[in-house]
Amino acid sequence: MLDRTDLLCVCQVLSLVSKLWRDYGEPVHPQSVTNIEERIVICPNCGGELEKVITDLSFKVRINSIVIIKNLPVLQCRNCNEYLIEDPVMEKVDSILEKIDKTAELEVLNYAV
Repeated sequence: MLDRTDLLCVCQVLSLVSKLWRDYGEPVHPQSVTNIEERIVICPNCGGELEKVITDLSFKVRINSIVIIKNLPVLQCRNCNEYLIEDPVMEKVDSILEKIDKTAELEVLNYAV
């Protein structure tokens, strides 16, 4: 089972993959097309279809500090539950994480669209 640090790393890797797809304009999987609203996005883990969902995710930001962001829009695999955070969402998450209380061990925040 993955710990919170592993999940944060997975999240960052998936965000980078999403950025590469967007920057180079050429989807990695042949079933994908360029518009996220119209395309079928394929899970890089199992090949299943990703769907847009709203979920709560935790981010380990320091050794003893965790931030839970509620109502976060992600693309989640229907088959294996792997998730992908799109670039605009990850940029907002990064800005949220930059503003947290540095002394708090746990913070629960809401992702407001």
